[in-house]
Amino acid sequence: CSGLLNCRLTPFAFVCVWWGVGGCSLSSGNLSTTVYSDQGSIRYSLEVTDMNNFQDFLQEIEDCDDGQLTVPKVMQWLTGQAHKPVLPSEKRDFDVSIQFKHDCDGHAICFPTVSACSRTVTLPVLHMSTIQQFRNIMEMALTHGG
Repeated sequence: CSGLLNCRLTPFAFVCVWWGVGGCSLSSGNLSTTVYSDQGSIRYSLEVTDMNNFQDFLQEIEDCDDGQLTVPKVMQWLTGQAHKPVLPSEKRDFDVSIQFKHDCDGHAICFPTVSACSRTVTLPVLHMSTIQQFRNIMEMALTHGG
């Protein structure tokens, strides 16, 4: 990979293409739900930075198949299934909730957590303010079961 792209995609835009889910986007609300703090707050600003880093990270995975991190692996981690849904109802009902955690409960590094059953991702805000920090922590979580 030559580096990060400057564009901002919806967090799961790559899923739309990979799974063949038509017309899905973050803004339409039919693919993901993001739970932000009050707009204008410092927490909100940190969450937007985290979300931008997440989008860049996902775009890198889609663009740069290095064999270690792939779209199916990310989907397995996020949803519990790496295969494309076959039934139209599976595609239509697909939704991922994104939440943010602002404290680390005394840990040196906080990792993102997922609940595959409820398709909820909780992204830590601390330790992930730059794309490099975000990438390192996400890669550890994805490769070591975070």
